[in-house]
Amino acid sequence: METNKEIKLFVSKKVSWHEAVWFKGHIPKYAFNFWVANKCRLPLCTRLLKWGIGSSDACCMCNLHEETRDHLFLQCEVSIQVLKLLLTRLGEPSKTFASWPHFIDWILGPSPHTPKIIKLLASQTVIYFLWKERNLRLHENVSSTLNLIFRLFDRSIREAIHTQNRTQSTDLLSSWFRHAN
Repeated sequence: METNKEIKLFVSKKVSWHEAVWFKGHIPKYAFNFWVANKCRLPLCTRLLKWGIGSSDACCMCNLHEETRDHLFLQCEVSIQVLKLLLTRLGEPSKTFASWPHFIDWILGPSPHTPKIIKLLASQTVIYFLWKERNLRLHENVSSTLNLIFRLFDRSIREAIHTQNRTQSTDLLSSWFRHAN
């Protein structure tokens, strides 16, 4: 009997970032990648070096700073430019995110310009594509342009929107394209 109470207590505890990761309409591989990033468990160069793998902890995108989660996804010049394109598309004012918790707060915060589902999908998708770009640069020595990264990201968002119900899909697509150049 005591075990059931302990399990129920454990399951009933929700963390503040839960909604940013697991929401209706999420894309499983993007949500999983985002969850691992949120838990600081991605195999970044700094972690690999601590494990005795690799020879440098430099960021694979800029080669200027230590590759931490916050740097790779929020502070690296490549990430800043991709996030700027995202914010423009969402009709949001341009900003930088000082830390991961600040990014999570923005994702979960209100937005007068963007439906919440678009903001959630876009946030997970941009993290996924930045991670994918990082891995291409690290393992295959291939770099994509910012425009290509954004085009791939944009296409993925449009495909995700199409998977929503028909009525919602039309409204969401309209919202996604509202601030397109």
